[in-house]
Amino acid sequence: MDQARRALGDLLSRPEGTWSLTDGALVVARLESPTLEPRTVHAAFERMAADARAALGTACHPRFVPPTLYGLLERRIGLALPSAPQREPAAWCLDSGLRRGLMAPELIAVVIAELARRAGHRFHVIAVPGRLLLMRRDVRERPLLWDPADRARELTPEACAERVAATAGGVPRFREGWLRPLEPTQVVARLITGIKTACWHQGITEQALAATRLLLAIRPDDPREIRDSGQLLFALGRYPEAIDAFEMFLASNPHGQEADAVRMLLMEARRGLSG
Repeated sequence: MDQARRALGDLLSRPEGTWSLTDGALVVARLESPTLEPRTVHAAFERMAADARAALGTACHPRFVPPTLYGLLERRIGLALPSAPQREPAAWCLDSGLRRGLMAPELIAVVIAELARRAGHRFHVIAVPGRLLLMRRDVRERPLLWDPADRARELTPEACAERVAATAGGVPRFREGWLRPLEPTQVVARLITGIKTACWHQGITEQALAATRLLLAIRPDDPREIRDSGQLLFALGRYPEAIDAFEMFLASNPHGQEADAVRMLLMEARRGLSG
């Protein structure tokens, strides 16, 4: 997917603040649609932004903005959550989501944040274990949270902690570190990771590898992505490249169960190369 890689390289070369989450989401969408025409999607998005400004008016309290925009998306595009977004690559792609109405919660967070921004309301995207949320602070600097996976309903910090605990286990406890707004590149990486996971589940190995390489363009030294690139290259029978990736992983992660598993794959790749 050279188009996606070139588009991401162009995006990352631009100064911070000169590109939007919409721009980033369109780069991600090129993994599914290499010939995507961004101007067409931007035009459709701007038409929806005009509807958002009309729906919100000039006096809408910020706490009603996310659910109002979620309702607008339901009416305009039939917005719905796919039953298993981790298995549907298109659910992570902006062009497909706007066309079909099926979006992963993470993509919904991006769309609502971008529509709100165009209507004069600023919301941050934050990450808590297992999900992305929308966040802004009130006049007293208290955090207000909204969950895109629950029709963008407002969520108290206590309820947020309970949901995280129910998903990940442990005692419900809200952490202030969760309130740190994600950088645009971090949000883009979450969308790419969603496509990568979905493609891996579906056995679309070439596309999973393309997504992994986009993640490495953002985080070149991420050992998980280096390991995963080796596994995907191995699955494709590209043994010399797989060997390079496995050796790179082991150079910085020589110990532990993961290292032992990678050594086994490295031996298999060398046997495949010699055979």
